[in-house]
Amino acid sequence: MQRIERLMSDIGITTNYKGYKYLADALRMCLMKTEKIRITKDIYPQIATRYGVTSYRVEQNIRFAKEHSFINRKRKLEEIAGFSMEKIPSNTEFLAMLTEHLKKTVE
Repeated sequence: MQRIERLMSDIGITTNYKGYKYLADALRMCLMKTEKIRITKDIYPQIATRYGVTSYRVEQNIRFAKEHSFINRKRKLEEIAGFSMEKIPSNTEFLAMLTEHLKKTVE
């Protein structure tokens, strides 16, 4: 899905981050979910299984990429969120924010 890759590039998360592929997969999964998203119970374990890593590693690499994005592209994240951010969002908040943005923007 090119929209996901374009969004991630816009917020400064490139393919050189291990969290890139995990975040891209998490966003795809979030877009397909109709019920409440359970990141630690559903998303992380499925991605971990797919890549042969631990759920902790998935969470950690997404967090690192998110923090990099916040530090280097805060204005873009605030534009996407629709409000100013005083602190780095949690992984759940970050995924929810990006998922909602993707749902609102149609190619």
